[in-house]
Amino acid sequence: MVNGVGLASAIGIGGYTYLNVMPKAPTVHVQYAGLAAGHAVRDAMDGAAIELPMMLDTLIVGSGVAAISAAWQLKKGQRNFVILNGPETSGNSASGQYEGMTFPTGAHYLAEPTTESIHVKALLKDLGLLKDGQYDEMATVHAPAERLWRDHKWQPELLPTLDEEGRRFFEHIQVLKNSYGNDGKRAFVIPVALASNDEAFTMLDQITFATWLEMQNYRSESLLWYLNYCCLDDYGQGIEDVSAWAGLQYFAARTHSEDHNQLLTWDGGLGTLVDKMRAWMDIATVPQLPTDLPDEYCYAMAGSAVAIEEQDDCVTVDYVQDGQRYRIKARHVICAAPLYMASRIVKNMAAYGFDAAKHLPIYAPWIIGNFVLKGFPKEHTSERLAWDNVVYQGPTLGYVNSTHQHIYVAMPEKTVFTSYRVLSEATPDVMRQWLINAPEDELIALAAEDLSELYGKEFSHRIEHIDLTVRGHAMASPRPGFLHNQGLLNLRAHDSRLLFAHSDLSGYSIFEEACWWGVVAAQKIMAHPS
Repeated sequence: MVNGVGLASAIGIGGYTYLNVMPKAPTVHVQYAGLAAGHAVRDAMDGAAIELPMMLDTLIVGSGVAAISAAWQLKKGQRNFVILNGPETSGNSASGQYEGMTFPTGAHYLAEPTTESIHVKALLKDLGLLKDGQYDEMATVHAPAERLWRDHKWQPELLPTLDEEGRRFFEHIQVLKNSYGNDGKRAFVIPVALASNDEAFTMLDQITFATWLEMQNYRSESLLWYLNYCCLDDYGQGIEDVSAWAGLQYFAARTHSEDHNQLLTWDGGLGTLVDKMRAWMDIATVPQLPTDLPDEYCYAMAGSAVAIEEQDDCVTVDYVQDGQRYRIKARHVICAAPLYMASRIVKNMAAYGFDAAKHLPIYAPWIIGNFVLKGFPKEHTSERLAWDNVVYQGPTLGYVNSTHQHIYVAMPEKTVFTSYRVLSEATPDVMRQWLINAPEDELIALAAEDLSELYGKEFSHRIEHIDLTVRGHAMASPRPGFLHNQGLLNLRAHDSRLLFAHSDLSGYSIFEEACWWGVVAAQKIMAHPS
């Protein structure tokens, strides 16, 4: 309940029940990301641990982008490692499946790497996705890439209209793209760790993006909607909440010209890319580690860490697998869990300069709805279905067509529409509490609200299966002050047997940032003799 009523009722859609209007009720799967594993971890917290005899070279706690990126670097450096998958394999880049169809249950695309993101370009080259400066054409989003539903018709771009204020804003962005601080670094950069520390720019982190826009006299309704949409999409909160520096970073850090800014995607979103990384490394998934480790190994196994403690000569990690608690030692450990988890499982986190009460980011909750459809619902106009489809001032962030990359070959008999919704109707804490006992019908209605408006009953009649993923802590949001968060700065700089790697260290969640911190952690380990 939110303020005493169901959320869907509170926003005017509570009376609409998808499961009752369909000629044949679809199958429904609702996944609360990491929740079941989290409860298993909680239940085993006080159990006695079985001590394993081996000493690992490197243990990576977590299996999201930062973790797999660290493993990629260690593999290139011919170092041994074990990945402890954690509550959800692939984390926020996970994907789902239904009868051979793959769809994203987390992040769904990778923007073309910026000039400074050489680590991502190196990765894509290793995977064969970037050759001679050209990206794999099966991965680059085919036209039409996007469209916006506005005034009862589709238009081909998400920016509603480029009015005078819009032109002035993007001219301003062009100046910022070419701005350098007194330290010789570009003002806005991905990864954020390489950006200028010049206070002339970082002072923008002290106010919200909305405040900055008002100071600059930007008041165009369509421009403000678009900027708010972009912030919700990347940061999980809108212009009223995110740092002005972060709002400008979204646009000014992308250094390629607009007509060359490509997006990479796959049916399973970034889950497919992470799977390609695993395949390149030839990681062996094992139920348990062998007592006698071979000279060379790279393993992954199920299990969630419940305690991490650094010793003088090693790091001990207690983890839970199938209800049993184990303890293992490693010369090096990379904690690639989000900081809301790391702050609970790492013993004496204060020794690393991080106080959760002061330094923990705000996390935005999301619902990702995957609707498996028998055929494609009829479009209102002749405008073709795009990969990314957004309703102007709609309640969700739109929906992507997961089979978009195949349509130009042949129209598939079935497809998956994936909707994304940030739950911003109340504070993140209130929304997370509501999600715990949220009725299934309300979750479906929230995920499908824009799709219902666009396609009506035909959409519901075509649904064969619904797969909902609820992410209570989907992403860190860069609120004012995030650039100066001393706890994050301390974890970035830290170097010992226990290292930290997650996009949370940047204060916001995109692939390039997560990959960066995984690479940095691995390079710190490889600086020590094996």
